[in-house]
Amino acid sequence: MNPVHIPQSHRDLLESDACVALTTVMPDGQPQITPVWCDREGDYVVLNTMRGFRKEQNMRANPKVTLLVIDPKDGSRWIEVRGTVVEIRREGAEAHAERCIRHMHTS
Repeated sequence: MNPVHIPQSHRDLLESDACVALTTVMPDGQPQITPVWCDREGDYVVLNTMRGFRKEQNMRANPKVTLLVIDPKDGSRWIEVRGTVVEIRREGAEAHAERCIRHMHTS
């Protein structure tokens, strides 16, 4: 996603094992929401999905997306991140998925 300002008070949510909901836009204009793994690389939010999945197809067709992350310990604490996908790449995808899995099992 494009660089977005994420308040210091909520950066931990993007680095936690919280469930992240990704909203993309279907070809007919309807929203499509799916859970994803994500983390941050500097000012960028990095997502992971499989090639050919509906969300990947949607992001290629319309790169505008929204993420919703809810604190698993406090449902009243959450962050919505709106942005534009700036790059879809395979390079590093497996390593990113492995990092996310390791993080989930050590949190």
